[in-house]
Amino acid sequence: MGGFVTLIREYPVVHRFLISKYPPIASFLSGILKENKNAVDQQEIEEIISITPIKGKVVADVGAGSGRIAFLVAPFAQTVFAVEPIASFRSFMKEKTRNKGVDNLYVMDGTLDSIPLPDCLLDVLITSNAIGWNLLEELKEIERVVKPGGHVIHLLHSDNTQDNPFHDTLVSSLWNYTCLRAEEGGKLKLRYYKSFS
Repeated sequence: MGGFVTLIREYPVVHRFLISKYPPIASFLSGILKENKNAVDQQEIEEIISITPIKGKVVADVGAGSGRIAFLVAPFAQTVFAVEPIASFRSFMKEKTRNKGVDNLYVMDGTLDSIPLPDCLLDVLITSNAIGWNLLEELKEIERVVKPGGHVIHLLHSDNTQDNPFHDTLVSSLWNYTCLRAEEGGKLKLRYYKSFS
């Protein structure tokens, strides 16, 4: 059920499609989204905060997709930048920002290898299943925008228990990320993080 909930939460078009094809399903979908939202969100925010505090910080969710992480951290952060290259996702986040009255979340066009922010601005940069399209350039760009004393967190999920293909690069002495791994329901959950001194 968790995978289905994630699917309809992360892809609102699927949610709308199901309701358009079978309107009586709306109350069922609402119920499972409500039941599962708080537990999943609470676990995710606790995992992020266990790595670094975000209260009052300048945070970016890069490769934000539908903005799940950006909206999750917005109640705690001073400012959140949701950086996303796909226009439909940016439109969705902008609309959600207006509808929910979120006044500290800014949606921007950009990619991990071209983040539209000035040098040393961010206290925390978070990615969720977004890293790796152009890994070395992405890592250089991340180093540019995170300030001294800041943190980077990469949240990754895999359908199998094999390491992610970027593991060796991230934990190498050149990039020096720490990896936390956990298995949940046959899926591998990886958390790579780094502190900048």
